[in-house]
Amino acid sequence: MRDIEKQIASWRQTMSKASGARQELLDELEGHLREEIDRLVRSGISPDNVFETAVSKLGSTSAVAAEFDKLTAMASTWMPIKIARIGSVVLLGFVGWLLIWKAERIGVFLAAHVACVSLGYGLMFVIGALGICSVCARWFGHKGPLQRDSLRGSIFQFANASVIVTGVGVILGSFWARDNWGRYWAWDPKETGAVLIFGWALLLIALGWFKAEEPTVAVFAILGNLVTAWGWFGANAWHSGLSPHFLLFAFTASQLLFVLAGVVGSMAQREHAQR
Repeated sequence: MRDIEKQIASWRQTMSKASGARQELLDELEGHLREEIDRLVRSGISPDNVFETAVSKLGSTSAVAAEFDKLTAMASTWMPIKIARIGSVVLLGFVGWLLIWKAERIGVFLAAHVACVSLGYGLMFVIGALGICSVCARWFGHKGPLQRDSLRGSIFQFANASVIVTGVGVILGSFWARDNWGRYWAWDPKETGAVLIFGWALLLIALGWFKAEEPTVAVFAILGNLVTAWGWFGANAWHSGLSPHFLLFAFTASQLLFVLAGVVGSMAQREHAQR
């Protein structure tokens, strides 16, 4: 069996190059390979031939790589991802209209600030929606490893876009404040909320750098909904001397339920995998 372990390690290394080193996919393929090896051993196949036979049933490296490419294309068109991308385009169009409409009333500089932060905050809600879709699919549907990988990748892409446009918006706002209020920054509720949202988007990007698992990313994406809602609508209310609307508290409760569902679902999935 030691020789088989060496053969599996060598096969995995070769398959890693062909598959683009998708860890989750490799784990699943290796699991299928080991199951086939166990089945062949129980059926009486010679240990000297069991590995080659199992690999031939799984498929050649080139055939599996070609199947990876097909599945990747299918995963990228998974309905939640398609809707998120379409929604982002609609959001971009709305923000463009907002920029044109606001520029005539408050000036181009401030209008650009409003447009950028609105787009950045809106993308955070798109990310949160993808996190909710991930949790719901775990409870009520099924996601293959490529769909999970594509979903996680889309979240990181939207997070990068949010960091960029929110950062630009914050910088524009600070220069506008200097010209009109004589200071760059005062840590008022709106500015503090912007920093929190920007920081949470950076945190999501960091999860990508550290290769966080998809359930963890989904939970942090949903928590991003809360950070964005309070940093945007809650901060605007406090800035105006008002109390946050009750809808904000209702939204908070709903997001916490999704977070709880994500945590429980992830724990149940791990327990099932360990059995």
